[in-house]
Amino acid sequence: MSVYKSVTKILRKNIGHLLVGLVVTIIMFLLLAINSTNHKQTLVNTKVAIITSQKNALTRSLTQYLSKQQKIVPLKNTSQRSIDDALFFEKVDYVLYLPANAQAKVQTGKKVKFTTQVRPGTFSKELVDGNIDQYFNTLTNYQRALPHANWKHVLNSTNQTLNQQGKVQFNHHYYQIKKHEKLAVVYNSLAYGLILVIMNAYGIINLTFNRRKIRERNQCSPLSPQKITRQINSGIAAYIIVITAIFLLLALGYTQDSWDWQTSLFIGNTLLFVLSTVALASWLTSLVKKSEALSVIISIYSLGTCFLGGAFIPTSVLPNFINKIACFTPTYWFVHNNNLVGATVNFNSNFYQNFGKSALIILAFTAAFGTLQLLGQQLGNTKKFQI
Repeated sequence: MSVYKSVTKILRKNIGHLLVGLVVTIIMFLLLAINSTNHKQTLVNTKVAIITSQKNALTRSLTQYLSKQQKIVPLKNTSQRSIDDALFFEKVDYVLYLPANAQAKVQTGKKVKFTTQVRPGTFSKELVDGNIDQYFNTLTNYQRALPHANWKHVLNSTNQTLNQQGKVQFNHHYYQIKKHEKLAVVYNSLAYGLILVIMNAYGIINLTFNRRKIRERNQCSPLSPQKITRQINSGIAAYIIVITAIFLLLALGYTQDSWDWQTSLFIGNTLLFVLSTVALASWLTSLVKKSEALSVIISIYSLGTCFLGGAFIPTSVLPNFINKIACFTPTYWFVHNNNLVGATVNFNSNFYQNFGKSALIILAFTAAFGTLQLLGQQLGNTKKFQI
């Protein structure tokens, strides 16, 4: 077992370099925690400013309604520069430009067209837009239903209708889906760290044992090349098992989630991804002979596939052609399966078909990488130790 001990000794000696991926994953978890805290603070009233040159009953009625939904902020200076400054310094979040002829248009049954300006980074634009649309839709309906009523009565009826409050109860599935979607993001974040720690380990061991002096010394060893390779693989396998367990424990500890079927699917999908990464690392490190070139390849692959595959940025916001490119990497299907589990409450046959299809694709990548390595060994006819 001297070779096995040598492998563990080499890995311990390079532990700082190997744990970069683990440190990056921990940092990503911290950023996710901060982001989650910020999202909890977004459900506050939006600071709305109404800009109009005509103060009339409609303006007062709309302001009264919005003040109960959001926070109305009066602006003394309504020049464009002052409005831009107010948005930049977060004095207001949403500016509504109401045309002077808005009341006249509603009274004649015409649609009011207004413009808005929103502070970059605010998530409440759609909510305020919905409030305004609801107000004018209700007002228009009353105007059409009560053509002979005076204008004040129409405005009062509109506000009374809109001020009626009901009790909203969210479907239990909504909370489950939101919870699972957060879990999917956590497990997606494991991809980058796992790629780094696995591929760096294979690179260090392969480059070390294929140095000329060490290779010549091993050729004089009483152990056969097959036994040496087997012990090297055993040492790396032990390392991968330990490091994968650490990553999964980090994910479980971060989510503080009890073990359920969703957790089993997330973990199973992660193990499939680890297998594909191991196969790729073994094949890639058997081809590349220089440590500098290998480091560049590992960095490009880990960052590129995680970016294109959706581990860093949701695939829904990426162009379609990027998704088509990303589907040629195991990372894409790993993230795809995690997102599928995160968006599912009822695990029916349709879910298992989609999940199984992606899992088979990951296994196909694993088999393809392994086959390429075997072909390389046979065609190369080299005395290097292939791991």
